[in-house]
Amino acid sequence: MLSSFQFVIHILLSILFVYKLNMGVSGAMIALSISSWFLMIGEFIYIFGGWCPDSWKGFTVAAFKDLVPIIKLSIPLLGAMDLWYYAVLILLAGYMPNTECPGGE
Repeated sequence: MLSSFQFVIHILLSILFVYKLNMGVSGAMIALSISSWFLMIGEFIYIFGGWCPDSWKGFTVAAFKDLVPIIKLSIPLLGAMDLWYYAVLILLAGYMPNTECPGGE
């Protein structure tokens, strides 16, 4: 429900900033930023508002029980994704017309 509200806000703000105010890509990014803040504020209101007492009961030791295997998996994945990012970026840059290396001779 909350993400649907954020989607509607994003569409309306995108139309306003991009087409009505003629801001182009900058307007689209501003609309995305504002709509994302609406989502975050809405989640904080839901969690800490008080009318849903079962939504937040605080941290417990059980929340951190299986954290070590996740960290062991995430560190190699982080390195692999970093290498893949640069490889894909270089591959795609090769397909661009008139590519030049800035600062290179």
